[in-house]
Formats: sequence, structure tokens, C-alpha cells
Amino acid sequence: MSGEAKILRGAPTTPRARLPGGDVYRLWPLLFVAGAVFTIVGWGEVLLIWFPLHFGDPDWEFTTITRTFDLLPLGTVGLTLLGAAIIARGGHPAPIKILAWVFVALMVCVVLSSTDYLYRLPDQWQRLADPDRPEGSRRVIVKTLFYMLSFSVAYAAAARVLWHTAEESDPLH
Repeated sequence: MSGEAKILRGAPTTPRARLPGGDVYRLWPLLFVAGAVFTIVGWGEVLLIWFPLHFGDPDWEFTTITRTFDLLPLGTVGLTLLGAAIIARGGHPAPIKILAWVFVALMVCVVLSSTDYLYRLPDQWQRLADPDRPEGSRRVIVKTLFYMLSFSVAYAAAARVLWHTAEESDPLH
């Protein structure tokens, strides 16, 4: 075999067409629509589990916070896609800064709800020692603790990236 390429039977001999690279502007409508749908569905679902309010009921508060952390990924993906759409579209940096502040507000909410969750955790952990409780309940708590840390960091990082992107695109800076 010399330096020639071997052609396999049935393999295409013509090069495949490629999508044009670097033209993210054309993607912004898709990013925006997907982001809007995921944001509305994700955060709508979070709102539905919070109402009706039963503050003062430790079981309701603990369960609601656990369920909220379970539902954060969809709304977070939606907001991230909206941010990508805004950046791909270009234009004024104000919407990007607003979205950065939304991520800061979400980070504060995560930290506050994590504080309440961790305050109630010892009592809930003792209740889970009851042999009549399902075995997976402790795994749910561990997963929630992981989500608390992950979303705190992710929201802070998203806010920072969006803010710096807005600053770089702002002609006044």
C-alpha cells in the first residue's frame, strides 16, 4: 500500500456539505423560542409547587424546597438559552445586564432556601430513620444538597459571564 487512500465499498466519494460556521446571528430566533418555552414551563412549574403557601409547616417547607431544586434545571436552561439568543442577536447590552441580575437574584434565592433547608435537615434526617419511610428519601436529600451547591455556583458564574459580555459590548466602556 502506497500513500493512496483506500476507498471502501459503498462509501461516499464526494465530500459532505458543511454548514457555514460563525453565523450565530441566524440561530438567535431558535435560541430565543426554545429559551422562552423552557423558561415559562420551568419557572411556571416551580411557581405551581409553591402555591398555596403553608409557611410555618416544616414538612411543607422542606418538601417544597426539595421539589424546587428538582425543577431548577429546566428553567435554568431556558434562561441560559435566552441569554445566548440575546448575545447572538447583538444590540444593546442592557438586556444582558438585566439577565445577569436575574441570575444574581436566583443565586440569592438558592442561598436563602439552602439556609432554611439546612436548618431543618437534622429533624428531617431523624424522621427518615423511621423504617416505614422509603429508602430513597436520604438519596433525595443528598441530591438536593448537591443541587444547592451546583446551582449557587452556576448562577454566580452565569451572572459574571453575562455581565462581562455586556461590559465588553457596551460602547460607553
